[in-house]
Amino acid sequence: MAASITEIPRLMWHYLRPRKPTAIPREVKNEAPSRYHRIAQLTPEQALEDLRTSVDGLDEAEAAQRLVKHGLNAVAQEAKPSILAQLLVRLGTPLNVMLLSLALISYILSDPRAAIMITVMVILSVGLSFVQEYRSNKAAADLRAMVRTTATVLRRNTIPNSTSRTAGPSEGAERREIPIEQLVPGDI
Repeated sequence: MAASITEIPRLMWHYLRPRKPTAIPREVKNEAPSRYHRIAQLTPEQALEDLRTSVDGLDEAEAAQRLVKHGLNAVAQEAKPSILAQLLVRLGTPLNVMLLSLALISYILSDPRAAIMITVMVILSVGLSFVQEYRSNKAAADLRAMVRTTATVLRRNTIPNSTSRTAGPSEGAERREIPIEQLVPGDI
């Protein structure tokens, strides 16, 4: 059965609305808080053992393996809708639907000049809205790109040293500043 003209905005919103981020699988989301809670209750020595690390930190090879296994330390982001989807969402606002309905009625009642004027106004409104949001999103992305967050971690030499795993950092541990996205479980 065909949808009535009043159901079109609702249907457009149903198919074009922004979706929740899906970058992190649900099972990972549910297990993380309980794991952190369990680690927080451990002694420092037990936490180091549980994370398979030492007070000297990880070596570069182990850090690289963990980065591959766990992925980047980044917040999941929503997928950006396509340009067509963005334009259709703006076109489906109640005001634009009402104006386009008015344009259609004007055309049916043999007033094509009014119909054309109303349609052009809606197209300009949607176009300007899209351009403004595109520019503001681009400016926000440029600002995010200028800000770099880093973390200082300990990386140990690949030569095993004789110090205990629970003593303070040895002379073999080196402080390094890395991008926060490359932080992995077990980094000290």
